[in-house]
Amino acid sequence: MPLPCRDGARINVLGLYSLTEGELRSEMSTGKMTACKVARFLDEFAETVKKMTVVVIDNASIHTAKAMTEKLEGWAGKGLHLYFLPTYSPELNLIEVVWRKVKYEWIHRSAYASFESLWNSLSNIFADIGKTYNINFA
Repeated sequence: MPLPCRDGARINVLGLYSLTEGELRSEMSTGKMTACKVARFLDEFAETVKKMTVVVIDNASIHTAKAMTEKLEGWAGKGLHLYFLPTYSPELNLIEVVWRKVKYEWIHRSAYASFESLWNSLSNIFADIGKTYNINFA
């Protein structure tokens, strides 16, 4: 049975998946994703870094914009380094596996009944990654 289609707000998600911890740090938004938002998200993450940390990131224009590149040195000083994947290689980015699991395995069809139920379902899933929801990369 097809689901009804509706126009409306979209949900954008910023996420950092820790391969060693199996946990996701995420932020959901209905607004447009911008380089400034990504930079702010990474600024907040950089404040929590306790040892050298590498974030694997693709070459999307918001990731290579001036708002991001001008922060690289400051993040490196805090132990946070960005590793840019080769262009057009999403298969190398493990966070893509997380997004596929969320979209095609973990979220129930009923979550799409309303914007609120979708938001709540995603919030619950993201909060439980590493607990209820796990990924085995082996």
